[in-house]
Amino acid sequence: MERRSWKHGIVGLEKNPLHMEFYQSIIPVLAEKGRASIHFLVTGEGRQIAGIICCSFEQTVYVHHTVYDPDFSKYSPGKLLMGLVLKRHMDDHALTSADLLCGFADYYKPWAARIVSTTNISVFRLSPGMRISLAVQWFRQLF
Repeated sequence: MERRSWKHGIVGLEKNPLHMEFYQSIIPVLAEKGRASIHFLVTGEGRQIAGIICCSFEQTVYVHHTVYDPDFSKYSPGKLLMGLVLKRHMDDHALTSADLLCGFADYYKPWAARIVSTTNISVFRLSPGMRISLAVQWFRQLF
C-alpha cells in the first residue's frame, strides 16, 4: 500500500531499513497485547485504497501512519478511513481519546490540537442539490 503512496521512501515505513525493521518487530508484539492494529479501506472488488496503523495505550488510540492510493485521492480515502477507525475505537468504549500525532504531522495541528467531542458522523455525496443545501445553511449562519 505504501509503495503506491507519496510517502514511499520519504516518511513512511520504508524510509530506511532500520525504520522498517523497527515496525516489523514492534507491531506484532503490540498486536498480541491488543495495543496495535492495522486497518484497510477496500473497494467492493477488494482493492486496498487506504491503510492506517494504530497503537493504543491506556484509553488513547494513536493514529500513527496513514497511506492511500493516489488513484483515489479525490475521495480523501485516508481521512475517510481515519474517521471510520476512530469511530470504531470510540464505539468500543475502551478508548476515550485519540492522538493524531499532531506534534509530528504539522498539517493536522489546526484541527487536532484541541479536543472536540463528536456525537454523530454523517457522510454525504456532494451532489448539486447537496451543495445548494449546504450553501443555504452557510448563509443562514452568516446572517
